[in-house]
Amino acid sequence: MQTAAAMVQGLGSEAALVVDGDQDYVKAIRAALLEDVSQIDAVTSVSAAVTRLQGQGYRLVILDNALAGDPTAIDLARALRRTRPEVAIVMTSSLHLTATQVAACFEAGADEFVRKPFHPQEFAARVRAVTRRVRRSLVHVPSTASPSTLAPVVSAPVERELRATA
Repeated sequence: MQTAAAMVQGLGSEAALVVDGDQDYVKAIRAALLEDVSQIDAVTSVSAAVTRLQGQGYRLVILDNALAGDPTAIDLARALRRTRPEVAIVMTSSLHLTATQVAACFEAGADEFVRKPFHPQEFAARVRAVTRRVRRSLVHVPSTASPSTLAPVVSAPVERELRATA
């Protein structure tokens, strides 16, 4: 069981995955979270994120909702929320989304939504707040999924790829 102090700290030495096709934003996210996250990996597509998530236990996923593909960012958020409740999900977008589209991100499982461009200090504060909330809500909840459980909730081609890499 975690101590109260551990619950309210940032991510510390835990890893984060950034899923964003814009390398300028990947650099901005890395810079914003430099003091809070010791390892930040990045991929440019949702399918690459699915593959990366199979082999690594990330505690934070920052996901650009504007990425096209199969599966979509919404599909990945939904799969993560269903199979890995301990993962904090922050969705971003530079597109002008309607309130309905932003709500769909939250309904899929996002813990936070941040519009681009963002101020680095505010972004880091939002990420810290999300990770605190996720940790507090899961203090007594064991992880219910292994990395391989993402496969059933994504598209068939990605599912086959996940099985091949497992």
